[in-house]
Amino acid sequence: MTTHVVPFAVSTVVHRMTRFARGTAAIVACAALVALLSTPLAAQTPTPTDTTPRATPPAPAPPASPTQPTAQGTPAPISGGTKVGSMPEQSPYHDLETPQRVTVYGGYYRASKDVVHATPGNGALVGVRYEVTVGGPAQFYVRASRVWSQRTAYNPTLSTSGRTLGSVSSPLYLADLGFSFDLTGRKSWHSLVPIAGFGIGIANAGGKVSKDPYSFNTQFEASTELGIRYIPNNGLEARFTLGNVFYQTRYPSAYFTKANDGTSVVPQDESKSSFRGSWMFTGGLSFPIFR
Repeated sequence: MTTHVVPFAVSTVVHRMTRFARGTAAIVACAALVALLSTPLAAQTPTPTDTTPRATPPAPAPPASPTQPTAQGTPAPISGGTKVGSMPEQSPYHDLETPQRVTVYGGYYRASKDVVHATPGNGALVGVRYEVTVGGPAQFYVRASRVWSQRTAYNPTLSTSGRTLGSVSSPLYLADLGFSFDLTGRKSWHSLVPIAGFGIGIANAGGKVSKDPYSFNTQFEASTELGIRYIPNNGLEARFTLGNVFYQTRYPSAYFTKANDGTSVVPQDESKSSFRGSWMFTGGLSFPIFR
């Protein structure tokens, strides 16, 4: 019995080991197949190295300038560009290049109100003016004017019916110096230059009449002005101004003394002296000098 058991045991062991080996080989084969199928195609096929030289990309173009040269070398504006400002010959502004000028002018003098017309009155005027640029838009000027004015003379000792001696010539002389300013700077705008100025000086008038105690004498005066200059080409210039002249009006004490009829030349409530403003309307031509 022992002899039959041993061969049976050996054959059983050999049979089981053979089945195990077959199973193991099948599993290994399946695993290899799965691994092969899951590998990408690119990884399985080697890619040859690309040695072809590549071209260098071009450099970016520089930004466009406002102008491009033409065939003659003169810059020409690029189409579609923005135009700023204007050419000098087309600009409404032009530099003022004449630092010294002489102006000859004429006009009308409108005197301040005088209740008895005893002071120099309205009249035509003429004058001459010299000015020089002193810095920026400022000019220093000196001028002198003569006004063909008249006044009414009185004998204050007589009654109302006989005290008036008539109208007499009383030329008024004005001389002053001051500063004026070009309101557009040292440039004209469409050949126009608005101006403003002020000055101080003296005033004197004639017209002394016998038996009339009135005398204008020499007085301090101050003046202001506004105006416009027309300068077409920095040569001959036209100038128009509106000015105001301030000086003191004085009546003699005898004008307040009552005559035999109880009246006086000047009403008693009138001020003996006061500062009054008179107007000057002028137009003239200016000439450049010492260019």
